[in-house]
Order: sequence, then C-alpha cells, then structure tokens
Amino acid sequence: MIGRNLVLTLSAATIATAGNAQGLPTAKPEAVGLSSSALARIAPLMQSYVDSGKIAGAVAVVARHG
Repeated sequence: MIGRNLVLTLSAATIATAGNAQGLPTAKPEAVGLSSSALARIAPLMQSYVDSGKIAGAVAVVARHG
C-alpha cells in the first residue's frame, strides 16, 4: 500500500511539475556557474540504476537559484 501511494504521489508531482516547467528559463551551464561535464554524468548514472534494476525509472531536474 505504501508503495502504491508513493507512486501516485510521485506521478502527481511529476505531472504538476511538467505543467509548470513551460515557463522556466533555461541557460547554458557555464553561464550560471554549473559544469557541462558534471551535468553530462547525470544521465548515464541514472541509466545505470535503471539497468541494474535498482529503480524502474527516473527524472532529473537541475535548478539554480530556485
């Protein structure tokens, strides 16, 4: 039951976030103090968790200053 509630909560949060994301600004990583090479490591790491069966899937968001 807890697992199902967690999935429903995360699904609702994902849908709400996707709807709000349309108005978010974007920028080049270095222009806002982030590293392109560090950001490029996120997707392969997340994929390794999926491939190993540790998680079923993931979504990542990187935000700076809110």
